[in-house]
Amino acid sequence: MATGSNAHRWGGAAAVLGGLLFMAAAGLLNTRPAGIEGGPHRQAEDLTAITVVALLFMALGLIGLAARDGGRSGMVGRIGYVLAGGGMLLALGVSLGMAAGLPLPWESLMPAFVGVVLGSVVIGAALLRTAVVPWWAALLLIGSAALLPVFNTEDARAWLGVPYGAAWTVLGCLLLADAPGRRGAIQAAAV
Repeated sequence: MATGSNAHRWGGAAAVLGGLLFMAAAGLLNTRPAGIEGGPHRQAEDLTAITVVALLFMALGLIGLAARDGGRSGMVGRIGYVLAGGGMLLALGVSLGMAAGLPLPWESLMPAFVGVVLGSVVIGAALLRTAVVPWWAALLLIGSAALLPVFNTEDARAWLGVPYGAAWTVLGCLLLADAPGRRGAIQAAAV
């Protein structure tokens, strides 16, 4: 079983990788011709693997962030971690099911999406209150999650996935910078 410091360190690395992969998937999606309303959708099936791996790493990053939090965010933080983590895991399951050929409608991703968005906003608010990460990193998570409801895979709004990936990359870098032996690095970044 990982200790808090190990979860913190590995979670930071996972968050960086997950955030970078999420940004890459959103960027690659935008290189494809846009979908047509009522017609063919943008071809993105080949990006499912990148997105699934990104979600897995971001969920691991969430564990590292929760380890760094150490319970300081209280019940509100726990609710956020459960919503975001549950949403990420549900999205993983549905995406893998779709990739395996199960006849799942895209609407089956909506509860996962809602969990990720609401959970990320709640976590960001809890992080603002507890100063576990600098205020600007918490606001980046809140702001990028707040953009996700406008995200659309079929047009240029797919770029709105990039800030959410960037938020996780930043959070991961902060977790890595605050590894044992470098205590205070997160507080130093707060200015």
